[in-house]
Amino acid sequence: MRCACELGAHYGRGTTDQVRRLGMIGESLGTAFQLTDDLLGIWGLPTRTGKPHRSDLTARKKTVPVITALASDTPAGQELTRLYRQPVWDQATTDRAASLIEDAGGRQATQDLAERYLRCAHDHLKAARLPLKAHHGLERLLELLTGRSH
Repeated sequence: MRCACELGAHYGRGTTDQVRRLGMIGESLGTAFQLTDDLLGIWGLPTRTGKPHRSDLTARKKTVPVITALASDTPAGQELTRLYRQPVWDQATTDRAASLIEDAGGRQATQDLAERYLRCAHDHLKAARLPLKAHHGLERLLELLTGRSH
């Protein structure tokens, strides 16, 4: 995302500062997008995401909410660690893992981090001083990619 934004600014004859700031927008947006994807992989609705229910947990992906919960040193995080050692999960175990991640603060911490990256992207967008049409277009893109439910 960083490269795409920088190239767009460069070929659009942006100033050196605009190219740099658009790169920071892309980097922040890409990170916020991935954090949102991590959340959807656990709590997204299958009818919206097109993925099986809690597919990231079933696949035992070590996403940001999972890692945050595992590192939390909370009772929920400790129970989650024990669950991750089990070789086979059924649906009840997967649902329990999602609940433990939430209880350990993994969901909220990931949401907060995604919002922080989105704010950073907005700050760079404001400072880039782009023409109004380009500014509004990028602002809409930020919202679409991080406010999505699929």
